[in-house]
Amino acid sequence: MSGLALLGGLSRQQFLEEYWQKKPLLVRQAVPDAASYTDADQLAGLSLERNIESRIIIGADKGKNSHWQLLQGPFDEKTYRKLPKTEWTLLVQAVNFYLPQFTPLLEQFDFIPQWRIDDVMVSYAAPGGSVGPHYDNYDVFLIQAQGQRHWRIGEFCGAHSVLRKHPHLRLLKEFEQQAEWVLEPGDMLYLPPRLAHYGIAVGECITYSVGFQAPSLPETAEYFCNDILERGLNDIRYTDPDLSLPQQTGLLTTAAIDRIKGLLIQALDDKSVLADWVARMLTEPKYDDYSPLASKALSNSTIATRLMHGETLHRDEGSRFLFTQVSESSVKLYINGANHPHPQLDTLVTTLCNHRVLTTEMVAPYLKSAPALNWLTDLYRQGLLYFANDATED
Repeated sequence: MSGLALLGGLSRQQFLEEYWQKKPLLVRQAVPDAASYTDADQLAGLSLERNIESRIIIGADKGKNSHWQLLQGPFDEKTYRKLPKTEWTLLVQAVNFYLPQFTPLLEQFDFIPQWRIDDVMVSYAAPGGSVGPHYDNYDVFLIQAQGQRHWRIGEFCGAHSVLRKHPHLRLLKEFEQQAEWVLEPGDMLYLPPRLAHYGIAVGECITYSVGFQAPSLPETAEYFCNDILERGLNDIRYTDPDLSLPQQTGLLTTAAIDRIKGLLIQALDDKSVLADWVARMLTEPKYDDYSPLASKALSNSTIATRLMHGETLHRDEGSRFLFTQVSESSVKLYINGANHPHPQLDTLVTTLCNHRVLTTEMVAPYLKSAPALNWLTDLYRQGLLYFANDATED
């Protein structure tokens, strides 16, 4: 797929060079079938589930009388009966984890590394519904699925941006509009990080938000420190064998600071170790308590037969896969925050990481390989792979 339709005639390379993390892009009819992925009733049903993150934001900007309220899910039917007829929005996070029909949508974004994609958030808004003027610290593609939404675009924000006093919502106190568009079903708006935006529903509407993970420095540093503890590097300590007689014993010298810096650099200096902890960090599940559901046991021959008959193996949507290149002929596989053992079939491993769905054509060279089938069967039993028809077979 060239990306021309999704990106409004731009090649993928053009988009990355001219728009990615630089400026917004509006594409009319980028995803013409967007309305088919879900609807308001299904979304409301997901918000009743205890293991699914959801929230409702009630409010609208009305000058000095503005009032915004946040409700945290899970919800029940009473919640919806009490809501006003207008000016509220339901947001359900990680909908793609629970609705596999979103997989084809995510596959259209395969010009961006998979580890960068966080999830698909879906929002349903009553007329006038909004989450207020705000900015995100990550890239987002906003896809209009049903109805219309009026988007106002502001300026790039940062530490200088003043937020309103609200205990739960990060709303901008001031919003200087730079552009505006009304999105129709199938339209898509790309927004780079920290660009202020303010969307208001024109009638009832549903919007998909394809969001990207962008680890912060504190998050990265915390994982790095935990990795140091796990590796038991207590013997690596500050040393100063060339210490000279200090003129001021209360002074922290630049030489001492450089030595402390050297300790940190030493811990980061081994590229294989660095690649290992970064890969584990980036494949950590979105939710700490997430675990794929184990599947019923199938034999190797059954797996092979189903694949030969044209069935497709799907990756568990809530799990994260990536690989690192150890050498020209060797890769390491990471799934859900851990190095995952695999047979020496690196092409199969890279195929698994590069594609969310494994077709017969992709796995055909391995269907007579016992190590490959053993491994695929093991992934299946762990719930990391599944057949699309599994749900209809019970």
